[in-house]
Amino acid sequence: MSGRLKGNIVGWYHSHTEGGLFFSETDITTQKQLQQFSSLITGLVVDSSTGEMGYFRVIPGTDNATRLPEANIREYSDANQATLAQHTTSPIVAATPTVEVRRRQPGAMVLTRRMALVLILVALIISMGVFAAVLYNYKESANQTPVTITHFPISAATVGTPIEISANVTGPGRNVTLVYGQTAGGPINLGAMTPVTGGEYSYIIPGNQVTGNIAYYIKAYDPEGRELNTTIYHISVGDFGIQPQTDTLTVYRTENTSIDVNLQSINSFNGLLQLSANGNPNGLAVRFSANPAPSGSTIHLNFAATANTLNGTYPVALLATYYPSQSGQVTREAVIDVTISDFQLTITPLNSIVQAGSATTFTLTLTLEKGFTEPVKITDISGLPQGATYTLAANNPTVLAGGPGTTTVTLTVKILAFTKAGTYPIVIVALGGGISHSLSAQITVR
Repeated sequence: MSGRLKGNIVGWYHSHTEGGLFFSETDITTQKQLQQFSSLITGLVVDSSTGEMGYFRVIPGTDNATRLPEANIREYSDANQATLAQHTTSPIVAATPTVEVRRRQPGAMVLTRRMALVLILVALIISMGVFAAVLYNYKESANQTPVTITHFPISAATVGTPIEISANVTGPGRNVTLVYGQTAGGPINLGAMTPVTGGEYSYIIPGNQVTGNIAYYIKAYDPEGRELNTTIYHISVGDFGIQPQTDTLTVYRTENTSIDVNLQSINSFNGLLQLSANGNPNGLAVRFSANPAPSGSTIHLNFAATANTLNGTYPVALLATYYPSQSGQVTREAVIDVTISDFQLTITPLNSIVQAGSATTFTLTLTLEKGFTEPVKITDISGLPQGATYTLAANNPTVLAGGPGTTTVTLTVKILAFTKAGTYPIVIVALGGGISHSLSAQITVR
């Protein structure tokens, strides 16, 4: 407007994040200011949620916005296509010679009384026709019922269960559409509402789309193409979750470990949940204290490993499944990394030959697997010759686990001088974390 722009302002544009395509009071004020410079200036509104576009102007002398009919709009993706073709220059034609023609001046026309009456009558008939047309259009406009949308909002629903949305549309409404999507984000869905009876329209949101809180509104168009929108409504969807008290757990072989699991209730959900586990290795049993169990409750989960369960870490999925009556199942899951752990004990040599009255030594090797954190203790050595005694290195029979890793312990056995010659099988027992391991060796006395 200050002259810095080259060319003419032909319109302005902006977007709406909600409410659809319309001209607000602020838009009308802006448009009126721009129309002072040209009555052809147009306002473009983009619905950012659907990508629809509408073109608007303000009726001069009023505060009423009108949407331009789609038939009057042509859109171009290439500006060159919208440029009018240049007019071709007409060929030069030789001038026509001037010829002077003289004629006699006509006499003044005399308006008779009869002619005057005829003119008055014709003018009267034309005026009556114009008045009748204006009156007819006014009555048609006055008798046209405005388009209105009446809707009683849906405020609550259940996950996985279809939601029926109904609305009454009065007047000549067209293209009644439900616009909806997840409150947390995601795609926007457009559902054409089906006419039922007496101006009532209905649409059912499928159960597989009811997976979280939903926002929606209803829109329709009048015969002039103007869009009418309801306000945006929100549906709180009752849902559930499964939350164990920890996401990592260690289970010792031949032992069992229990944790608590919270079955979460979201938006007052009170359904019954079927519980299961997936991904546990062979030999690891998973048991729920209650199954099925109601949402909003806390249950106990027990893991028990056998002696044959392989050491290692396994992602075990805990599954909670709800079965709606009108659609497919809904499942929520949580994953726990379960580590199966143990310790190993070996001895060298397996047979030690010793003279009576002397001593022999064995080396015990203790291997702690990943996740094993309990202390391990040599609790018993049996089968020694009568009167023989033994000691462990540094008189420390306990090895504190810092695992994983390997620790060695020296076992010294002293044989009495009068010990009878022969072979004596011995058994060494180690205990840690509730797990007991034993191994065998032998002493040969000569």
